[in-house]
Amino acid sequence: MRIAVFFLFVFTVCAMIRAQGPATKPETRAIWAHVSQIDGDPAKGKAQIQQWADRFARANLNVIYPWVESNYLAAVEQTDPSIANAKWDALGELTRACVERGMQVQAWYSFTYYKTRTSPEFTANPAWRAVRLDELVPDPQTGKVHPEWWSDVCPMHPQGREFQINLLLRMLDRYPQINGIHVEEPGFGYRGNCFCVLCQELFRKVYGFDQNVAPDGPEATELKTLGTTAFMRVLRERLLKRDPNLVMTANGGYNWRGERVLGRDWARWAGYGWLDGYAAQIYVDKPELLDQRTRLTIGDLAKDCQVSIGFDFSPPSIRPKSLTSEQVCRFVDVIRGAGAEGVVFFHAGIFTDEYAEALRAGPMKEKVPPPKPRRLAEKTG
Repeated sequence: MRIAVFFLFVFTVCAMIRAQGPATKPETRAIWAHVSQIDGDPAKGKAQIQQWADRFARANLNVIYPWVESNYLAAVEQTDPSIANAKWDALGELTRACVERGMQVQAWYSFTYYKTRTSPEFTANPAWRAVRLDELVPDPQTGKVHPEWWSDVCPMHPQGREFQINLLLRMLDRYPQINGIHVEEPGFGYRGNCFCVLCQELFRKVYGFDQNVAPDGPEATELKTLGTTAFMRVLRERLLKRDPNLVMTANGGYNWRGERVLGRDWARWAGYGWLDGYAAQIYVDKPELLDQRTRLTIGDLAKDCQVSIGFDFSPPSIRPKSLTSEQVCRFVDVIRGAGAEGVVFFHAGIFTDEYAEALRAGPMKEKVPPPKPRRLAEKTG
């Protein structure tokens, strides 16, 4: 009799869990979308945007991260014809289309890299350019130094940080429907940064020796995080002062310990309460590896902010092939099972109707809102 009662209890609990289901709770269901992939022709580009937005809605996504570069924002402000889809404002069109379908839009932006020689930061002041070590130290095989990269902005320059933050604030003026900033990998893109005049002077004054003696040493790591930390702190303050409902999140790797050498100190920023959420990029094709890395990120960050997990429809290990729809749905289940509060798909350009229909029929059958930032949820409830 006792055994029968026990199994009845277990069956009832399992049924309740299934009835509640992770899909009925608020969770982030986001996608990274490159505005640069939208056709420059107005008619074709606008049709592409409607197709994307319809597909996002069919999959019951609720947050869109449109990739916004400084060049694009400057082009929109100055009606610069060099970026074709900025002439008719593809970002504005995408934002309206997604908001009309009930999705949130948070601008996806990098303050440090993905820059070019024509980026407005360098037009304003070329001295803000990050200098890599290989521009100063000759290659041992060729005996030559690398040409100037012009790919990163050094965040140690206060005026440079202010320039970029003001660019983002003017973006929010232009697009009031955008409800947050999603910071792309907040640090340098590569090791060997930065050896600009300012960084070398500061390093020598603080540590008493030349930075190139230990370019990836603990001293260099600490110095790199100062500029990125200053940017994230001020951006957070300005957003909250503007509107407490604005969201600030970031993305990057799954293990902060290996990222600080690039200036990416996101675990500490989360601990300071500066991040409403963090999306770990775990671009693998094995569910067991996805589960392991997801749990590591959650263990590090979940106490301080919401954790979402991003995965690639075409991870590097299988390119040019892509995950099947069954694998995509399985990955969503793995991420939920590990305890993450959301999933982010990479990226809109390869998000197919087949994926959308599979998600709608499977793990994203029910429409749910994204979770409120904890700081706002605590105030309201």
